[in-house]
Amino acid sequence: MPSSVKTDAGSLQATLFSSGKVGMTQLGALAVSTFDKAKVDYGVAPIVGKDGGSASCAGGDEIAIPTGSKNRAAAEAFVKWATDEQAQTILADAAIVPVRTDLVDKIYVSKDPRYKAFGEGMAKGKTPYSTVENAVFNDANGPWAKMINQAVFTGDIEGAQAAAQKAAQAQLDGAQ
Repeated sequence: MPSSVKTDAGSLQATLFSSGKVGMTQLGALAVSTFDKAKVDYGVAPIVGKDGGSASCAGGDEIAIPTGSKNRAAAEAFVKWATDEQAQTILADAAIVPVRTDLVDKIYVSKDPRYKAFGEGMAKGKTPYSTVENAVFNDANGPWAKMINQAVFTGDIEGAQAAAQKAAQAQLDGAQ
C-alpha cells in the first residue's frame, strides 16, 4: 500500500486500484465503469465477516413523492417506469448497480457476470433509517471510515469499533 492510504479520504481509491498500486479496494458497482474504461482485470466479492458470512453496504437511496405534490399522477408514473424492466435495462447498460434483485440474472449477469455478486449484496444489504446515515457511513471523515482506518493500521479492532460506536452515537444524539 502506498503510505498515502493512511490519510486518503477515499478520493484516490479507484485511481490507485486502476493503476495497479493498490491490490484491493472496497468499492461498489459504481466503480465498474471506471475499472472497465481503465481495462482493469478485477473480481468482485462481498465484505467478509469476522466469523464467516458476509456483509453489504448496499442500499440507502429511495424515491418519494411528497404529500403535497402538484403532479402526483406524473410522479407515480415516473416511479413505476423507473423501477420497471425497461428502465432497469437502461441502468444496466450504463453500469449502474441493480435495484431490483429479481432482474439481476435476466438483465445484468449477461452484461457482466460480476453483477451476480452485486445483486446478492443488494439482496443482503440493509441501510439504517437515519437522518445521519450518510455522515456515519459514507463521509470519508465519518466514524465508519475512521474505524476501518484505525482497525487496519493499528490492529486494535475492538478499540476502533468502540470509538466508531461512540462517534456514531454522538451524531445520532445530535440529530434528535
